[in-house]
Amino acid sequence: MRHTFYTSICLCSLFSLVLFVMCLAGCTGQQSPISFYRKPLMTLDSLIALRPRFQAEKEQEIKAAKKKLGSLPASSPKRYELNKEIQQLYRGYICDSLIYYIYENIRLSRQLKDHEKTLESEMSLAVYLAKSGMYLEALVLMDSIKRADVNDELLDLYYRAYNLIYRQKAYISKDKVLAERVFAPLAKVYQDSLFAVVDSGSTIYYDVHIQKYMDEKKFTEALKLSENRLAMLTPGDREYAAVWDNIGDVKNMMGDMTGFFEAMMNSAIEDMKHCIKDHASLHRIARTLYDWDEASRAASYIQICMEDVYFYNANLRSLQIAKTLPVVTQAYEKKNQSYIMSLRTKVVVIFLLLFFCVGILIVVVVQKNKLSRMHRKLQESNDSLNVVSHKLADANTHLNEVNNELVENNYIKENYVAHFIRLSSEYIGKNQKFRLEVNKALRKGKVEDALRMTLYAGTDDEELEEFYANFDEAFLSIFPHFIEEYNKLMAEENRVVLTDKQKERKMLTSELRVFALIRLGFNDSATIARMLRYSINTIYNIRSKVKNKAIVSKDSFESLIMKIGMLSME
Repeated sequence: MRHTFYTSICLCSLFSLVLFVMCLAGCTGQQSPISFYRKPLMTLDSLIALRPRFQAEKEQEIKAAKKKLGSLPASSPKRYELNKEIQQLYRGYICDSLIYYIYENIRLSRQLKDHEKTLESEMSLAVYLAKSGMYLEALVLMDSIKRADVNDELLDLYYRAYNLIYRQKAYISKDKVLAERVFAPLAKVYQDSLFAVVDSGSTIYYDVHIQKYMDEKKFTEALKLSENRLAMLTPGDREYAAVWDNIGDVKNMMGDMTGFFEAMMNSAIEDMKHCIKDHASLHRIARTLYDWDEASRAASYIQICMEDVYFYNANLRSLQIAKTLPVVTQAYEKKNQSYIMSLRTKVVVIFLLLFFCVGILIVVVVQKNKLSRMHRKLQESNDSLNVVSHKLADANTHLNEVNNELVENNYIKENYVAHFIRLSSEYIGKNQKFRLEVNKALRKGKVEDALRMTLYAGTDDEELEEFYANFDEAFLSIFPHFIEEYNKLMAEENRVVLTDKQKERKMLTSELRVFALIRLGFNDSATIARMLRYSINTIYNIRSKVKNKAIVSKDSFESLIMKIGMLSME
């Protein structure tokens, strides 16, 4: 009993110091990544401020082209090429207007009985219908075109249209079986057909081969080809921003987040310069900025994206940007976490004061020959203990109130906060009992007994192991099938096999502990490192190593981890 009591005192003292170190680490942690991108972000912000001017210039350019078109007779063959020029001006600017002028060319070519131009315009229409999310209309239009009627010069456009339709349908389809067994294979068929007809070095050649390497997860080859294509362009080219966006996709798949963000910044800057409303990169920058706690700038970028996507009027892009909006909720969660950390810091300070008070008491007891002075200091220590105990009780009450406010939003965190509040409550009771026993001994003049009560000390390793054991037991009580579900995501040879000792004591491995914290919502590697007392590099290596061994994609692995136990909690 007494041994357990002393152990509890040392555990709580050690735990308080660990928390204090964690809080200090949080306050003096690594510099935010945003600091490395201040200059390009300022450039992007300045271009965003010039959006009205860029739009006015774009409208003036379109107006001049339409004026030139209006000077030509309604049946003039020259209107066809001029309509294509206007289409390019509307490309990435207003989808409806672009499609309107494609229809104009279809009408004109039919009037001129130019079958080749009619086919070209109809297939171009199918491409942009697919890009705007109207897959059924695009597919009906393409199915109305006979392959035998398409000459060799238009074959690349024919196959590209079908490839785009089925690739987009596979991407957007909610039926994963249909997407994987029907749409994706059809897209691959038309992709292979494209290889046979495109000229080496053409834009389509690069696009098709880059996509092929991406599908095959040959990211190094995809990056090299993308960089080669970029070298062929100059800033100001219409494809310049698109190629940077593609480079960003490749670097993201390679896990190079620095390269990903730099590429997205270059793409977004080019989009702004050319008044592109169909943003491919700005909303992804906003999502990243939310992760870096740049909520104000991220919210501004999302607002711009929403305004421009409505202006552009394409359903597909609207859906993509809409997926970014939930990060607002994530930002709110981060604010809640910051508030909890603030409360935790206050609790840590109280624990630290208690630790020093116990140290003072030990020093006082050692001074046997100064009994009167010892009694005076002991009384002072007891008074301090009373104050600390009241503050600790107030802090626990406050923490309980916060825990109750968060219960609807965060079931898992509530269980863990409740677990450690229970430990704190038990500690208060034991501390009060300890103080009373010490007082009783001193009043009876049993100084040696009082001294023995205060001289126990444990080791860091022992207390850390006990901390891990408490964590493992609490986690497995909430997610009893976590290990089983985790192993389902891994190949059989890479699955975690617990020893008999680990099974008996309900222990987690280091690897499982990292992903247990991720399941609890601690996604930041630095935070996980501080909680488990590992280095950040160790956490990065564990996460990367496990993802490489998983049978699912790297991007979806941690989201699948987050779903473990979800149905049972509901």
